[in-house]
Amino acid sequence: MRAKLISNSEKWGFEQPRVSLGRSSKCDIRVSDISASRLHAQLRMDLNGCYLVMDCGSRNGTMLNDELLVGPVLLKHNDVIRIGEQEFIFQGGNEPVGVPPRGKGPAKHSIIMMAVRLREDEKALQEESAAYSCAFGQWFEAQEEAVLAQEGVFDSIDRRGFFAYWPTEEKIIRHSIALMLAFVKQSQKITSGMAEELKQAIAGQYARPLLSVGSGLHYGTGEEQRVATQGEPYFLMGGEEVELALDLAGRAVEAGEAVLCSEKTQALLPDLSSATPFAMSTVGPRKQAMLVYKLRL
Repeated sequence: MRAKLISNSEKWGFEQPRVSLGRSSKCDIRVSDISASRLHAQLRMDLNGCYLVMDCGSRNGTMLNDELLVGPVLLKHNDVIRIGEQEFIFQGGNEPVGVPPRGKGPAKHSIIMMAVRLREDEKALQEESAAYSCAFGQWFEAQEEAVLAQEGVFDSIDRRGFFAYWPTEEKIIRHSIALMLAFVKQSQKITSGMAEELKQAIAGQYARPLLSVGSGLHYGTGEEQRVATQGEPYFLMGGEEVELALDLAGRAVEAGEAVLCSEKTQALLPDLSSATPFAMSTVGPRKQAMLVYKLRL
């Protein structure tokens, strides 16, 4: 058992990558408070197998240690999650876990990687945290649905983004990239729609778009990291090339660009999309020197 939630005399132990809380009978943990939404909040894993808590765009929001939850937040031992008047105490070390099957190194897979990072207007976020709380929850849910619709794997989340991938091999790599590019277009459409809804909900003028994204695209090798220790094992993707994709997404956010990709990936794009040179840079944990490209859809 990786972690547990405690509410009054009830306890729930778990180690799966997602734990849902709400009034619906389909949720892993039923919330008795009448102000709760059918799907109110979730616990989700990050790339290291640690749990974050996120509101799912609920009507009344989720509190963490008496503060409104705005986007996913990494949980600590004895953190208190409150939905309406019902409290849940999180217990668990929440330490990174990533061990290969016994006697083996991590299994490696060829994958098309997509790391996505949100950027928001910091002033608007501070002044309109309730609106952003709802928007973030809806954004994560819509992005996951879009990944699955294009046959991808929604792997993990972090405070302001997520990592997804498309399993592939040489004979289907162009098909896999086409699916990923279709997702990128849908992802941008979802984000612009959420930004417009925020604009309608929030009074006032702000210098930057209220919500936009920066994404990093890379074709390479992912390594399985085992995070479930009992029953059916569960794996997250990790390794240096995954970190490279995350680095590219961070650089896209910093530069105000939509999508940046590695030169290895750019070589696979002709007639599917186009990419232009962006900057010579050192990326990833090994600080690899490469020409980074700006993707045009």
